Amino acid sequence: MKEALRLAGLNYELTLFEDGHQALKRFDLIGSEPAAVYPDVFLLDLNLPRSDGGEVLRSLRENTRWSRLLVVILTSSESPTDRALADTYDATYFRKPNELDPFLKIGAYIRDLLHQPVEGNQ
Repeated sequence: MKEALRLAGLNYELTLFEDGHQALKRFDLIGSEPAAVYPDVFLLDLNLPRSDGGEVLRSLRENTRWSRLLVVILTSSESPTDRALADTYDATYFRKPNELDPFLKIGAYIRDLLHQPVEGNQ
């Protein structure tokens, strides 16, 4: 994913979390630090240990601080339930491609999402 973002012209610092619980703890910490740098996008896999991706997504959306954060789900799941979860919680859903070229195109799509005006901030 890092290479896909770089090739799309996005030079972002990526923070990786080993599990959903760790991600939620970090978001709580960011929210409590007045000078914290807020993320521009959150790339989320639904298949996470401890707190799964669905739980992480629901927790973020229930917190007003994170309710408008751009969330992009990258998962191996083809489940209609997982797609419905993404729709319900306003997240962009991608099934992880098996080949490099389609995977790299996801970086360009994320770039385009980041450059769209946010409703109410136009």
